[in-house]
Amino acid sequence: METYRQRYIATTRRPFFQTALNISDDMQTVIEASAIFAPDDRTQVLQLLDDYRNLGAQLLDLDVRLNGKLHDLICRRRRLILITDELLSMRRAQYGRPILGSPGSAWLPSGSAGGFHIFPRCPRC
Repeated sequence: METYRQRYIATTRRPFFQTALNISDDMQTVIEASAIFAPDDRTQVLQLLDDYRNLGAQLLDLDVRLNGKLHDLICRRRRLILITDELLSMRRAQYGRPILGSPGSAWLPSGSAGGFHIFPRCPRC
């Protein structure tokens, strides 16, 4: 279970952590059937395992929400770049010369919004 948790932390890929949570069900079955634990210890261990599963589920839900927000930010940024490029084109057409610090001027690299691409392209937008 720890191996899958570590893989999730390293890659943030949901299947790794989901596998760890699935293994915890098997662990619960083994703990419940085991004669190693005293009844009080068994209860405490099962409670800790349940707490771990609940925390893992919350982590996965948070991960999904954060990825959704990142997707929204990427899409907004792309729309803003399109609007900015259009406004800069209108400005260049109106005055017939480059704008200081705009794409195509000597001050910034050429390309959309000065060529700065912080976020990856969104395949869904």
